[in-house]
Amino acid sequence: MITALLHALGYPSNTDEDVSSRLRQWSGREDLLALLTTAGQQILGVVALAVIPYFERPGSWGRVVALVVDSRVWRSPAPADAPAPTPSTGRPDTPTGAANQPTSSRT
Repeated sequence: MITALLHALGYPSNTDEDVSSRLRQWSGREDLLALLTTAGQQILGVVALAVIPYFERPGSWGRVVALVVDSRVWRSPAPADAPAPTPSTGRPDTPTGAANQPTSSRT
């Protein structure tokens, strides 16, 4: 299903094997993260994030390298059991540190 979502982003040449290979490359890396949103066994969306260290100062910043949601659920209400949004600093240029650590985490 991730392959179908990538096709929706405009990358029709991706195969299931391509996506599986890239997910294996990302697996276990602390600087790369792929998150899925699901309903049962159905993947509804994916976001891929890369953590990049600053050169000019301490800390890191994050870059969203892919974000796609299945078009069938774009305007659907959130499920009743969906987790509440996590507050953020609202400042994407803030270096990482204790002040902007997530208030909760899921594994």
